[in-house]
Amino acid sequence: MVSKFRSLTVSTVSRGRAAAITLVAALALTGAAQAQTAAPAAPAAVYGPAVPGLCLLGQAQALGRSKAGISANQQLEQFYQQVQTELKAASDPIVADARALDAKKASLAQAEFQQEAAKLRQREVEFSRLKALRNAQLAYTRRQALEQVAKVLGPALTETITDHHCGAVFERAGAYAAAPGSDITAIVIQRMDAAVSSVSLQLAPPEAVERQPAPAQ
Repeated sequence: MVSKFRSLTVSTVSRGRAAAITLVAALALTGAAQAQTAAPAAPAAVYGPAVPGLCLLGQAQALGRSKAGISANQQLEQFYQQVQTELKAASDPIVADARALDAKKASLAQAEFQQEAAKLRQREVEFSRLKALRNAQLAYTRRQALEQVAKVLGPALTETITDHHCGAVFERAGAYAAAPGSDITAIVIQRMDAAVSSVSLQLAPPEAVERQPAPAQ
């Protein structure tokens, strides 16, 4: 009994950061980018001149390392911690009561034990609903954060493309090597920081999540 309820409660709270809460994670969740491992750069001596009109941008770096992105990530971390605290407070009593019920199982009539176990299962169902709701709120808030920071990225990138006469902009993570002058990421971040130093976020309310259409089957 105890092991069953522990698996249904504690593990749902403490599975770790497999799904990170950062803007980079939100970017991946929306399908806007795929996680990539950048290839090791070639030594500087082998680089030729920068190709005119060809520019590279590290989109994840621009989103995450700009002041707006850092501000968003800090707030997302706070929301995550708040939700974890709430879920743990809701989960711990269920686990404790499951242990207590298991300890007195031998002294209870079968019907009484089954009745108490049924109550615990109902509480677990309610906890699972709460957890799903809070996770949906966090995911919705990540998307909102990404949209806010992307709005800062857009104009900064446009200005940089114009100034550098970029004929094409490629994702930096997909390039094996390129002349340093091709990378416009740092310049884009500087422009983002000059325009906006922070963003303001709120954890999406339950009603915002509940209004979302169900995913297509």
